Amino acid sequence: MAALRDEAERRKGEIWEQVAERDCGGRAERGMGGDGVREAEAAQWRAGTIEFQGVGGPWMASEGLNSLFPMTDLSTMGFAEIIPRIPLLWYRLRQAVRHVERFQPHIIVTIDSKGFNFRLLKAIGAEYKRHGRDEEAPFCVHYVAPSFWAFKGGEKRLQHLSPLIDHLLCILPDEPATCQQHGISATYVGHPSLEAIAEEQKDRQSEGGETCFETSQQQQHGIPATPVGHPPLEVMAEERRSRQSVGGEASEGAVQREAGKRREEGGMEEEEKQREPHSTGVDQPWWKATGDGTSFRRQHGIPVGPQHIAICLLPGSRLQEVSRMLPIFIQTVDSLTKSRWLRDHLDSQGPDGTLSLVIPTLPRSSNVTARVESIFHSWLDSLRNKRPSKKFPFSLLPPLPSNTVVDIAAAVVVPALEVNASVNSRMRMIKPGPDADTFAACDLALCVSGSVVVEVLRSQLPLVVTYKANWFSQFIVKQRASIQYASLPNILLNKPLLTEVLFSECTPHNLSSNIRFLMENLDKCKARQTATAHLFYNVLQEPLNSNVSHAPDSELAHTPSKIAAQVIFTQFNS
Repeated sequence: MAALRDEAERRKGEIWEQVAERDCGGRAERGMGGDGVREAEAAQWRAGTIEFQGVGGPWMASEGLNSLFPMTDLSTMGFAEIIPRIPLLWYRLRQAVRHVERFQPHIIVTIDSKGFNFRLLKAIGAEYKRHGRDEEAPFCVHYVAPSFWAFKGGEKRLQHLSPLIDHLLCILPDEPATCQQHGISATYVGHPSLEAIAEEQKDRQSEGGETCFETSQQQQHGIPATPVGHPPLEVMAEERRSRQSVGGEASEGAVQREAGKRREEGGMEEEEKQREPHSTGVDQPWWKATGDGTSFRRQHGIPVGPQHIAICLLPGSRLQEVSRMLPIFIQTVDSLTKSRWLRDHLDSQGPDGTLSLVIPTLPRSSNVTARVESIFHSWLDSLRNKRPSKKFPFSLLPPLPSNTVVDIAAAVVVPALEVNASVNSRMRMIKPGPDADTFAACDLALCVSGSVVVEVLRSQLPLVVTYKANWFSQFIVKQRASIQYASLPNILLNKPLLTEVLFSECTPHNLSSNIRFLMENLDKCKARQTATAHLFYNVLQEPLNSNVSHAPDSELAHTPSKIAAQVIFTQFNS
């Protein structure tokens, strides 16, 4: 770190950041690791040795960044969905290029949002070349590799990125080797979910509680602590070879049709046998998120007891996702409440059973939260035929129409993040309650495919992963996709361990059928989630355990964000 500080001071290490910070199902992801990159050099920055400018969200603002423009302007996805936003995106692109020309940074860090960022880097390179200043061009680092493994011919497209990127920071362990084969310098820095695990372990240790990580002399020399219960590396290597030996590609349609056949009457159990991973035998997983679900329920008026089922709805983080998916989720819940099966199931667990909904979302000021409330109240209007109360964070529903069998006891909309001033007058983000508490309070989850799946997995919460896009986007994906699954755990483990209901299969009927199966087999599904999560997190952690070259200085914690910061400055100075 001393050499990095000296170099930053000598060069006035200015960094221009375009941060694709995004929320996934209600929890801001801190720029997919961008906050950690900044925190790694926060001391030098506050001392005046590093200057940050660029685009970011609330987490970056909490560190003092004045965003060039609202980062939400870049929050879009799909194919047809982007068309109406092209003029705005083009304007923001030119605005960013002009700012870089004025700022003249030494380093540019772009994060995710490949459609915007790669065009940005190309335009910046063209400007430097046009002025004959190629040698003065900034060092360009991109965080989060494009999903080349998800589409046919994706690997070949990597070679077009070589002129744009000086170094690529990857969050999946097998990505760097492929990138390097196509001429791109790359490093695996760890998945952002490992950051959250490390932070929680650090908090437990500082509070004097138990920690699942060893604190031996390894850490003093930059060697990552080995999680208690972590299997030997040779065992994990054998697991990986076993997974990679499962070859072949299948179209999304074929996979969905096969899944549909297994879901026919009497066939759901057979499908679950195909999903079942081997038990790990780990009593206290090192990756597990622990929360106080009972306190959360009492705080938000959700009844406690096995006959009181709470479903966590995670309709996405983008406005277009929420607008498309939340109505489907509500129709699914509506179908469940009218089901005699649900009443019989709740009665079998105890008297006066209820169903509750929990919807984690963004801060109150977010337009996504406003859309959630709007859609939710429209549903209440249709049920109650009058204007519902505007009180939040939760609404209690009165008895529903006569055709409804199960009352909804509580509907809780939980803002995930708020901004408050800390004691040192710097702005920081705090949560009214940890996500782990939210998930611990629920019995199962219905979520849009995305990073939130990984968070739910840590909480061992049975879930159904789903997604439905514009018909044109669905057509393009089906034509180009080279993978069978949508959720990262299924992709990385190459098995349908998590239930996925995608595209044309995403209907209230299919979703309610899968939720029904989870409710009938909660204990079994939780055990399966535990085994799946253990396999998944071992795959992510293994390369960091076996590679000690990233953090030779004891001042750097061996976390994804700190590794990323180390790699950026090491590559810049090399």
